[in-house]
Amino acid sequence: MFGLEWVDGAAFGLARRPRLYPPRRRPVPEHERLARQRDKELDTLRERTAALRAEVAQLRREAAKGRRDTARWKEKAEHWRREAVKLAREQDRTVLDKAVRRMRNLTFPGADPRSW
Repeated sequence: MFGLEWVDGAAFGLARRPRLYPPRRRPVPEHERLARQRDKELDTLRERTAALRAEVAQLRREAAKGRRDTARWKEKAEHWRREAVKLAREQDRTVLDKAVRRMRNLTFPGADPRSW
């Protein structure tokens, strides 16, 4: 007697071995891998370019602010210089006026200084 009998493993206490590894994928062609790598590099470079453009814009704003501040400070410095020159001239006049008054007092003692 010859024949075939179908027996499953569960009937004998056997279980299927679980799959530990995912099914194999076909290898990615070289040109696709290089294209993906290039796209990633382009994205990275675009992000870096955007960051650098933002940084340049910020630096330009700061430079413009610095130029405005410098112009204001120059105006203030010029104003203070003029004030200093004016005060120095007044002080010179005051010193000269005092010297003239002393000379007049020495020359004309007791004279009324308002009459000069």
